[in-house]
Amino acid sequence: IEKMAEEGSAVLMATTDLTELTRMCDRVLVFREGEIVREFRSGFTQSQLLAAASGVTEEEGASA
Repeated sequence: IEKMAEEGSAVLMATTDLTELTRMCDRVLVFREGEIVREFRSGFTQSQLLAAASGVTEEEGASA
């Protein structure tokens, strides 16, 4: 997958592995209940992805 991306191919990946997402992806769409709820483009963290997927706002996540 990494080689294909380096060669310029677009790669669509579906996973729940947050480590894999932050390591391999430069763009992530987060779905919840069949709807896109957030889009991230580079520089995102596992915490941000988890908050978006669970419906927790960043303010709520910071105070927990």
